[in-house]
Amino acid sequence: MRLTTSAKQSLIGAAVIGCLFAIFAAIAAACFDSEYGSHIYTSSHWSLSTIIVAHTIVIFVEVAGSIFVIFGIVPVCVSWLIARKNRSDNA
Repeated sequence: MRLTTSAKQSLIGAAVIGCLFAIFAAIAAACFDSEYGSHIYTSSHWSLSTIIVAHTIVIFVEVAGSIFVIFGIVPVCVSWLIARKNRSDNA
């Protein structure tokens, strides 16, 4: 399967927007954990800085990945399936 130019643009755009939103979400998660983490994670055997870093990375990956899949991969797959169906109907 070859990607068309519009599919490549959709994937790149979704990746860029996903990373931008993920950066904001990760910063917000780090700020929240640094402010309230000492109250929330009192019984944890991990240090608070380790929890903040891990939570920030997880939030970044979750947000960037979900936006990339929802706004990048799903539309490209739907477009490909519609084009494939139209080709089989015309053949």
